[in-house]
Amino acid sequence: MRAIEAEITGELGHVLVVRLPRDVADETSAAIRREAESRLPRIQGAGLVLDFGEVALLNSIGITTLLQMQDRCRQQGVRLLLARVPDRIGKFFETLRLHKRFEIIASVDAAVAMIERGSQPGGSVAAPRE
Repeated sequence: MRAIEAEITGELGHVLVVRLPRDVADETSAAIRREAESRLPRIQGAGLVLDFGEVALLNSIGITTLLQMQDRCRQQGVRLLLARVPDRIGKFFETLRLHKRFEIIASVDAAVAMIERGSQPGGSVAAPRE
C-alpha cells in the first residue's frame, strides 16, 4: 500500500486535502483516518477535503471510516467536504442516502474555497445535513 497523500492548502493554511487511494477499504481505512487526524490544523475554521478523484472501490469499511471521520470533524468544529466523487461512487452514495449526509463538491479548488468562505456556493453558511 502506498502512503496516503495529504497537503495543507488554502490562503490561510487551514485546509487539509487528503487524496484518497484507489481503494478505500479494509487495508487503507486506518491509514486515511490517521493521516487526516494527525495533519488536520488545530485552528478555528479548519477544514478537511477528501479528494475522491482516484477512488475506484469504496466498501463498507471505507464508508464506516468516512462516517467516523465526519463525526470527529463535527466534534472538533471542522468542516468536511468530499471532492471529485466519481459518478459511480456518487450513485452508490445516493443509494445509501449518504449524499444527504455529506457535502459533495465538484472540484478540490471549489471545496477549499467554500471552506475558506465558510459558505455554500450561494454565499450562505452551510448547516450539516441529516
